[in-house]
Amino acid sequence: MNQENQQNQAGPAAEASWFRRLNLWGQIATIAGGVAAVVMAIVAIIALFPRPAPPPVPSPEPTAAPAVV
Repeated sequence: MNQENQQNQAGPAAEASWFRRLNLWGQIATIAGGVAAVVMAIVAIIALFPRPAPPPVPSPEPTAAPAVV
């Protein structure tokens, strides 16, 4: 009986604490989502500009075939 009374009395306060924690996690998730969106936007802007092509690799000079006597 005593335990039941304690649960009833702590109900609204415990629920508010739980909601406060949930609200905090919601804010953290919202901030993390915003940061991720900014990072993705920066990556997309960088991807719009093509990187310069690497310089061509010179082909080795063909060697002369040995003379057959």
